[in-house]
Amino acid sequence: MNINLILFVMLNVFTSCDSSKEVHNFVVTEYQKVGKGYQYSNDVLKYQGNEYKPLVSSEYFNDTLTTVWVYKSEGKISYSKAELNSDLALKKMMNLIENRKIEQKEEVLIDNGKSYQILESKKDSIFCKNKDNLILYHIQ
Repeated sequence: MNINLILFVMLNVFTSCDSSKEVHNFVVTEYQKVGKGYQYSNDVLKYQGNEYKPLVSSEYFNDTLTTVWVYKSEGKISYSKAELNSDLALKKMMNLIENRKIEQKEEVLIDNGKSYQILESKKDSIFCKNKDNLILYHIQ
């Protein structure tokens, strides 16, 4: 009886040791790969020998969208949650996710069920790639 109890406890301890980490407050910035010397705005990110221009940043607090920044040649334009809710066409056109859950599991980041290979993790930033787009997750 004692061995069964010990085995049961050990099984529970080992199966509960999951290296995943849920994150609830974060900013997601999507970047598009551009050619060297590309001039659109001063917001070009150089990463692993490539250059990327920012497209959109979305800020989430408790997994809920709070603010969006759209990058244009004249700079970034900020939209609050109230502004986005009053312009549903813009929100739909930008394909914004209202509630977003992300989870980091070793070498993979899961964003609303979609898995991305983690290229690099630095302090509070996680770099992932989707085709020619770079996705930067800034954990707050």
